[in-house]
Amino acid sequence: LDDAGDWLVVPRIAPTPVGRTAVAHDDLGPHTGKWDYLGADGQLLACVCRYDTPTGKQHRPWDARAHAMRMPEPRPLYNLPAIAASDAVVLVEGEKCADALMQLGIVATTAMGGAATAIDKTDWTPLVGKTVAVWPDHDDAGARYTDAVIPKLIHIGAKVRRVSVPQDKPTKWDAADAVTEGFDVEGLLRSARPVAADVQPMDITL
Repeated sequence: LDDAGDWLVVPRIAPTPVGRTAVAHDDLGPHTGKWDYLGADGQLLACVCRYDTPTGKQHRPWDARAHAMRMPEPRPLYNLPAIAASDAVVLVEGEKCADALMQLGIVATTAMGGAATAIDKTDWTPLVGKTVAVWPDHDDAGARYTDAVIPKLIHIGAKVRRVSVPQDKPTKWDAADAVTEGFDVEGLLRSARPVAADVQPMDITL
């Protein structure tokens, strides 16, 4: 909470009384990464901090409007100001991948939580009517996420394309890895296959 207070420029809170449990992130040390989730108008909605611990990385969300360590409801997409000004967006897994593509001038976003996000709790409406290229990480979790999110995007009216990761790439290879190694990102995005919506008779209004 002290860290959040410094970030929000508000007075520090009183020390935790003896016998009370310290806030959850105190035992994780300083964060090693931080990403702000802004609304289309540039207002701060939330942020996500990354902690590298001896047992692996952990991510902690902060709901800026509620001033609480939790994910907002609904969960916003990352990079909303750029999404609002673009007709084409690349959906990746995680803020690090989105930032890597943005360094190349590509408008990219991620759901809060990446492949582990709760799809029904995420606000996908900023992608309505846009061309969305879904770029999964090269692993089973990425494939499952892509299979789950594509129908949602089609349902809201997005024009969806699916990026096919080269099969010779190592497990977990992602957009950030592609940028780091100088891969032909633009070429890979151009080769993304359009995904057609499956129209059922019950969906047709006469």
